[in-house]
Amino acid sequence: TFDAYETLRWVKGRHTLAIGGTFERARFPYFTKSVNGTFAFSGDITGYAMSDFLLGRVRTFTQAGPSYQNDRNYLYSLFIQDTFKASSRLTLNYGIRWEPSFPWHDLYGQAEAFSPTLYAQGVKSQVFTNAYPGEIFSGDTGIPFDGRTPSYDNFTPRFGFAYDPFGDGKTSIRGGTGIFQNAQQPAFSNNPQVMVSPYTAKVTITNLVGPFSNPYQGINNPYPASFPTPHNFVFPTPVTVSSWDTGHYKIQTTTVYNWNVTIERELRQDWLVRASYVAARTNHLPQGRQLNASIYIPGSSL
Repeated sequence: TFDAYETLRWVKGRHTLAIGGTFERARFPYFTKSVNGTFAFSGDITGYAMSDFLLGRVRTFTQAGPSYQNDRNYLYSLFIQDTFKASSRLTLNYGIRWEPSFPWHDLYGQAEAFSPTLYAQGVKSQVFTNAYPGEIFSGDTGIPFDGRTPSYDNFTPRFGFAYDPFGDGKTSIRGGTGIFQNAQQPAFSNNPQVMVSPYTAKVTITNLVGPFSNPYQGINNPYPASFPTPHNFVFPTPVTVSSWDTGHYKIQTTTVYNWNVTIERELRQDWLVRASYVAARTNHLPQGRQLNASIYIPGSSL
């Protein structure tokens, strides 16, 4: 990351004005090679996993890779804030911050989404012609190139005050409220989309048709995988799709609301009592949902 911060302060009369902003350029290169296949033995056949292993009766076989990801992000914000001495007993502090949020941009254009609506309509991708209905990718109609769209309306006001109600310097009432946003998306937020087919050839086989020595017997073998992924890539089943919510592509920035009030009173030179109320609330926390959990039924060919 490359960061720049700048703040200008101007004191005039009873006002102390601060104006500033930030700029950040972030890069996230992430590359993995192909990994060897992983076999799992559960004892479904004999009742003992080791016995199944000796007989070569595999429960599941998984393999993935290689993966290429090269993400970029630019973040910036602006703020203005004023501290105003309204009187010898009251000080006010108020301001506003603008902090837009942007999705990570993959230089290879690797973003995907799954739309239940398109799935129900049988709509297929024009980018990867062998994809299953409902899967769309960068370049298809309806999906933003980066998988999500920016949020430019992130305005977060703040307000605070300090008050001496009796003017004797022994009692103070202070309080404030503000909105704060986590505008920066984690760089790994793109990983779930890139680490599955078609961008990363990923195979998960349950109940192999072939023997231990040939797990790909009877199914498509996507290896060796080429990069960039060809548009006629054949998707190995079962297909895993990681997607943002296609009903709302705009980034919902995680937002924290804080507010507090404190009363202090000096009882004597070396005694002070204080009572405070502090509260916080957070909205738009990221949430993962399993839209189509696999349920294995005896005798099923899924």
